[in-house]
Amino acid sequence: MASILLSYRYFLFGAFIVCNAIICSVAAWNFSLARYTGIDLHVDVFLILLGVSGVVFLLPIIFVDLFRKNALYTKVWFECTWVAVFWVLELAGASAVTAIIPPELCVPDSDAIAVNACTSTRVLLAFTWLITVLLVIYLVALLVSAISHQEDDSMVWHAHVRFFPWFQIRSSLNSAPPSPTRDWHRPFALAAPQPKRVVNHAELQLSSEDIEGAQEISGPAPSICHRSSSFVPSTRA
Repeated sequence: MASILLSYRYFLFGAFIVCNAIICSVAAWNFSLARYTGIDLHVDVFLILLGVSGVVFLLPIIFVDLFRKNALYTKVWFECTWVAVFWVLELAGASAVTAIIPPELCVPDSDAIAVNACTSTRVLLAFTWLITVLLVIYLVALLVSAISHQEDDSMVWHAHVRFFPWFQIRSSLNSAPPSPTRDWHRPFALAAPQPKRVVNHAELQLSSEDIEGAQEISGPAPSICHRSSSFVPSTRA
C-alpha cells in the first residue's frame, strides 16, 4: 500500500505539470480566438494564471523533495494544504469552462475560427476535469493515511511524505509472533529416567528419648592414653 501511494504521488506530480502546461497554452489560444470573434471570456485568463502558477509552484517542490529530507515543502500537512488549494482552483476552473465557454463558442458554424475555438474548449474541458479528479484522489488517500497513522505516531503530520513508513507500523503490530523452530538436522536427545531409592523418612527420625537412652547404655567413651615409645628398664645391682 505504501508503494502504491508513493508511486501515485510521483505520477500526480508529472500529470500536474503536464496538465497545467496544456491548460495554460490552450487557454491562451482559446482567449485569442475568443477575442477575435468579439467574445471576452475572463475564465481563459483565470486558467492561464492557474496553469502558470501550478507549474512554477510544483517544480521547486520536486527538486526540494529529491535533495532535502526535512524541508517544509515535503511535510505531510503542507502537501495536504497545497493539494487541497489547487484542487479547489482546478475544480472552479473546470466548472467555469463547463458552464460558460461551450454555449459561447461551440455552436454549429462553418467558420474555421469557431471550429478551432470549439476544439480548444473541449481540450480545456478534458484536462481541467482530469487534473481535478487526480488531485482529489491523492488528497483523500493522503488524508486517510495520515489520520489512520495518527494514533500510532502523533508526528505524522510533520513527517516527510516520502520517508514516512506508511502502513508498516500497523502491519508489524497486527502480525502474529513467529512460531518456534528447531533444528531438524539434529534429533532430540531422549534421556532414560534414572531410578532413585525411596527413602523412608519415618525410619530416619529418632525421638529425643531414644537418643538419651542410647547415651545412658553406652556410657562415656573411654579415653585412650598414649605412652611414650621409649622404655628404660631398671637395672638391679
